[in-house]
Amino acid sequence: ARALMARSSTPRAATGVAVVAFVALAFAPLAVDGATPPSCKCPASSGACTAAQLVRSSDGTTACGAVDGNGKLDASVVLDSTAQATSLDLTGVKTLTGYLHLSATPALTTLKTGDLVTAGSINIETNAALTALSFPELTGFAGTSGPAAGLEVLKTNAALVNATFPKLATASNVTCEAPGGVACDLRSVTHLAGALRVRNANLAELKNVSGDAYFDEHDGATVAAEKLEHVGGDLTLMLSKDANEVKLPKLAKVDGKVLVDEYSAGGANTALTALNFPALTDVGGSLRVESLDGLAVLRCEELRNIGGALELRLLPALKSAYFQKVEKVESVSIGGDFKDAEVHVPCVAGGLLGLTTASGANNVNAVPTDRVTWKWPDGCSHAPKAPDPSPPSTPTPPKSGALAVHGATSGFAILVPALAWGVRLR
Repeated sequence: ARALMARSSTPRAATGVAVVAFVALAFAPLAVDGATPPSCKCPASSGACTAAQLVRSSDGTTACGAVDGNGKLDASVVLDSTAQATSLDLTGVKTLTGYLHLSATPALTTLKTGDLVTAGSINIETNAALTALSFPELTGFAGTSGPAAGLEVLKTNAALVNATFPKLATASNVTCEAPGGVACDLRSVTHLAGALRVRNANLAELKNVSGDAYFDEHDGATVAAEKLEHVGGDLTLMLSKDANEVKLPKLAKVDGKVLVDEYSAGGANTALTALNFPALTDVGGSLRVESLDGLAVLRCEELRNIGGALELRLLPALKSAYFQKVEKVESVSIGGDFKDAEVHVPCVAGGLLGLTTASGANNVNAVPTDRVTWKWPDGCSHAPKAPDPSPPSTPTPPKSGALAVHGATSGFAILVPALAWGVRLR
């Protein structure tokens, strides 16, 4: 009570001072640690540019700031079409509190980031002369992000010969579409909180993508993420004409839709003859496979639930498809110019059509009976039964004239031995 009385009797002047101080503190500029990092660039005249030479983008002259004893640079580094630098050397920078954004630089050929461990984000696009991206120590992202969160390497970097991020383990989003046959080295990435978009990539440890997963394999022979178990959004596989294998052996669940198609600008795909999702049990949206000219076998042998439509289109070589455990599918559309395809289905009258909840509209439940044969499990009551073997044939009775002749001949045959026996008795 005494303390309360003391507070309640505080002079008004002191209270006013306190309020003014609070307001001043609340609206004062944030300390460096809490402020948005300044945007910095290379000086206009520099060829080879280092971290120590960076200047603030706002005026082009004020020094950006020094790298501290722990390797932290409190800045975002942004080079654009106005940059004349031929190289950017960030050796010694371990933590970039802002982001690294290189876009449309006309002369930049070399980037050195061998010590960088974390950054707000990394965005690299349309750098015509840049030849290599090497981030051997990068493990993740923290701080102020740039135009896109996480990692973004776009295929517009036409001169790239490698893009390596061997220690990167987690991120919000990863886009890595190096040009041509260049594979992005993402070997340690295990989880993504957002989306994945890759062209050719090493994804040896990837287990979960919370958003969409888009495999844009323009030039790759194999699409592989052999430990991937779950995709929280859509899964899209756009295959090049040379893609001959899809390896997703542990993928069990896709919350959105699944699309497997050829990359239309790259020519027809005839190389992929078999497509297998051996562990897939649930697809939240539609499952669509189309325009793969060489695909003969499609296996989804553990699939139980398809939240949308099952669509098989423009698969001229298709001979067999396996969906024998499906329990739910909204609609079925099977079309194209294939012939005599066998679709293995559960023991349900009408095959997959017996499971659908919609029919009749928008080409839904379109299954050409002259091209598709439902194949039920052995012993299923709906499976066609083999015809009963024919009973033994009964001789056709002879006509009446023939019967009379036969009777007379038989009597004569019996009579002759009898007469001979009688002669002997005498």
